[in-house]
Amino acid sequence: MPDAGLIGDPAHELNGLILNDKWKVIEKNVRPSDATGGYFSVGYIVKDSTGHKAFLKALDFSKPFRNVDPSFHLQIMTAAFNFEREVLKQCKDHRLTHVVFAIDEGTINFPNWKYPVQFLIFDLAKADIRSLKNVGQAFDLAWTLRSLHQIAVGVWQLHKIEIAHQDLRPSNVLVYEGDILKVADLGRSECRNRVAPHSEDHIPGAASYAPPEFLYREISSDWGCRRFGCDLYHLGSMVIFFFCGMQMTPMLKSKLHENHLWTTWRGTY
Repeated sequence: MPDAGLIGDPAHELNGLILNDKWKVIEKNVRPSDATGGYFSVGYIVKDSTGHKAFLKALDFSKPFRNVDPSFHLQIMTAAFNFEREVLKQCKDHRLTHVVFAIDEGTINFPNWKYPVQFLIFDLAKADIRSLKNVGQAFDLAWTLRSLHQIAVGVWQLHKIEIAHQDLRPSNVLVYEGDILKVADLGRSECRNRVAPHSEDHIPGAASYAPPEFLYREISSDWGCRRFGCDLYHLGSMVIFFFCGMQMTPMLKSKLHENHLWTTWRGTY
């Protein structure tokens, strides 16, 4: 049971707890220095009675209280979590083989904390694709093509069920046993028939990897062109990453004259 005297940030204090009568929380994840995203969550390693390990993502409700309007940020955070949970359930129901989905979920109530801790549990990956893609090593074309094929299949599987990922990048491609790759982190995804909390954002994912037209605010009114097109740009950017060691948008930025960068350009796209 949760510690009755706990009054701090409960999402950071889960070590040793038993969740859903199955998972024991054994270790908090230390965020790598190059980690992106995940500001409102805390990661842990959990294991069941058979010793099978998994990854737990706990929502950190303490973060909104550090803002001027905590109620507003709590509402956004809760809506984003519920949206991601529904998308993950849809992926699980369709048994997508190259997309990460939650294998369990739940809520922990703490007596001395106003809000519960909600969590999702995923199969534990070995690492993300960046750990295997070392441009200093000999180039392996066969491995590169196999990897890109699996990523493309993951994007195709999402599109088949009308989901656009919107934030495909190396840190969001996870590697599992047997060099199986899966597309992960659907927190910024879009569904054709479901409004997301971030649906009005003209750049739903990381701006540093966004398609150039998004950066110049040239956004198509057609949902498929806007959302699936973004995924296809990101997929092409992954090809650039595998062959050149960097992604397309940063490469484009490095080649453009300062006057033509999206941060300074005031003309039309």
